[in-house]
Amino acid sequence: MCRRARLVVAMGNVVGSTPTWDIYGRRKDNEKYEHVATLDTDVFSRWKHESFCYALEIRYSEYKSLYLYKNTYIRVAKAHLMLNGPYYEIEFKTPQDAETFDNAEEQMTNDIQAQVPWLFRKFNLKWTQVNSGSLHKRVFKKTSHLDK
Repeated sequence: MCRRARLVVAMGNVVGSTPTWDIYGRRKDNEKYEHVATLDTDVFSRWKHESFCYALEIRYSEYKSLYLYKNTYIRVAKAHLMLNGPYYEIEFKTPQDAETFDNAEEQMTNDIQAQVPWLFRKFNLKWTQVNSGSLHKRVFKKTSHLDK
């Protein structure tokens, strides 16, 4: 992981930085981390879509977990499918991050600015949210009638 925050320069002076947001995956076969995507806008909307892809096993089947990082080194979220269990967990750095995720509208890519629930309906048919006992974590259980 070698990406850095982008510096914002105005009239030759550094006036702040724009955070970088990246998704990494941890491989099942060798435990190594790989860069999966860079998110430029609507970070939690995109993270929601990518985490739905992972939970629905549409994409990222080679990874045991997905991670959302800010400025390369700050893990903001981890999505994890239990290998031999019916649970899917998303753990956030702060309760505020979890709430931002809850309130985000799923967005497919940075280029498409439509408010379309791309995978939301499929996700809600396959997964039911259960009490995690933590403000930092969202836990979902596979809907039993789809497992038969």
